[in-house]
Amino acid sequence: MYFITYKTFMGKKFFDTDEKKGIITGQIKKAQEKLELDVRAFAVMSNHYTIIF
Repeated sequence: MYFITYKTFMGKKFFDTDEKKGIITGQIKKAQEKLELDVRAFAVMSNHYTIIF
């Protein structure tokens, strides 16, 4: 199991709307399908996101 967290540049609150969070969510799902990853959970916050697989 892997736990990966990505922080935005300088901790800026880039993912501050549902639309912006949806971009990251879509990319995570796309990578999951393309790479056949067993993503167990993920969370998108305003200045970072975490994936567990």
